[in-house]
Amino acid sequence: MTYLAQYNDVWRIGAGSGSPVPSYYICDLLSSITVTPVSGDKAYESNTGRSYVYIAGTGWVILLTNTNDFFTILPQVARRDTPNTFTNPEQRIQYAGYARLFFRDDSGAADNKVFCIMNQSNILQIWALNDAENTIQASFTFNHAGDFGAPRNINCVNMAASAQFYEQGRTVPIGFWKFPTFNSANFYGDSGTTWTVTSGQIGINQYTLIGKTLIWNVCIFNSTLSGTASPALYINLPDSLSSSGAYWSGMSAVPYLQDASGIRKGMIHLHGPSTVRVYALDGNLSGTLYALGFTFILLIN
Repeated sequence: MTYLAQYNDVWRIGAGSGSPVPSYYICDLLSSITVTPVSGDKAYESNTGRSYVYIAGTGWVILLTNTNDFFTILPQVARRDTPNTFTNPEQRIQYAGYARLFFRDDSGAADNKVFCIMNQSNILQIWALNDAENTIQASFTFNHAGDFGAPRNINCVNMAASAQFYEQGRTVPIGFWKFPTFNSANFYGDSGTTWTVTSGQIGINQYTLIGKTLIWNVCIFNSTLSGTASPALYINLPDSLSSSGAYWSGMSAVPYLQDASGIRKGMIHLHGPSTVRVYALDGNLSGTLYALGFTFILLIN
């Protein structure tokens, strides 16, 4: 049975008997309530115009304040019609299946007003939607493996001048050049041929990676050949890179090859998973190798 009761300056609407049930209190001040409240109880404090709810373990929590007969939600409660500042370090949107957050700019052109951020199938997605929000115009995705998917171009026109893109888990931005540490063991000849290269003879040894493409630029001056004369020289790919390409992969002309006999005709190609071969097409190389210069392009692993 529900009853209305008054004690002191408190009016209470609740159960007349049996176990405690949530009640509604009307009082001058909250301190006037002398009965033990239960979770879910509500109270209106007429002296201040405030409304409260009782939460077990927390106590009375302010819900509303009455100003000039208009209810205004206090800062503890977010409002739809005014900016809100959330000071708790953790905010959460949680739902079994997917959770979505929509952003709409009604000043935009037709069918260019809406974006949506959502977590679906454990993939974070950003959707560009039409105004009716029933057609996905573009979708950007991020997964837990660190993969990013974009339907078209990634444009850095509006990014800072220092903005850089990294790919494939690399430590150098895409298109930036790397300069491998010199190691004389990376340069050798056929069996019986000794090719001696020192660090001071390296004019250029640099490369860049774009996706799975290696672009490698090398120029060596005044190295020496001794032992058995041979038309072939070998260079290891920089920084332990490797390729599963066919034997002749990356084959191209060597634009600058000169030994003791003069300017030579040469070619370069993949020789093994981590080695390229420079080959003189017009005979053996010998003596001082005055110049070897090439730019080599190769598909790498």
